[in-house]
Parts: sequence; structure tokens; C-alpha cells
Amino acid sequence: MKKGLMILAHGSKVDETDQIMTKYLEAVSASVNYDQVEKAYLQMMLPSVEMAFLKFHEMNVRDLTILPFFIFNGNHIRMDIPEKLEEMTQLYPEVKIRLLENIGFDQKMADLIIERVAI
Repeated sequence: MKKGLMILAHGSKVDETDQIMTKYLEAVSASVNYDQVEKAYLQMMLPSVEMAFLKFHEMNVRDLTILPFFIFNGNHIRMDIPEKLEEMTQLYPEVKIRLLENIGFDQKMADLIIERVAI
């Protein structure tokens, strides 16, 4: 069974967002043990969650891990993403979905902020 990883971000009206996500996707893809790694956006950008699911399905991915690329545990994490994944479960019942926790607090992120603001 092929394993896939979806990095799910919010999306933006700013095109540069997709360029940055692509860089994250390439860096992660080179370092993880998944058959397929794709990005998806919850809103405003493509590929949408639906488009990413279709691509995974067409590539015979039946074990899908989803990483919400969100820092805060807001409404998208609590409601919108679970609702969207429930829709996808109905469309693709043969795909096993594992939703990871969002980024939240991570000392590595705090260290990066400290490094960036250090004078």
C-alpha cells in the first residue's frame, strides 16, 4: 500500500505563498519516507484539498497522513479541516487518513525567532 503525506496550509491571495510552500514541500519530500508528498490549501489557492486527494487516489495512495501547516489551534484546525476530511472520507472510503496535530508551539520555532531578532 502506497503512503502519502499532504502538507495542508491555509492559502493566500499572495502568489509568493505558493513558492514558499513549494520550497517546504521539496525539503520535506527529500527527507521523509513517503511514496508521494503533496501540498494542498484550505482556501484561496490551488491545489485544493479535493484536488490533492484526487491526485493521491490516482497514484494509488491508500494510506494518507495529513500535516496541518498551521501554528494556532483556531477554527480551521478545530472545525474546517475535520469537516473537509470527513467529506473526503465519504468520497474515498478506501483511503486510510491520519490527521496529525498542527505545528502549535515548538521550541525550534521559538529558537528561530530568537535567532532572527538577536542583535
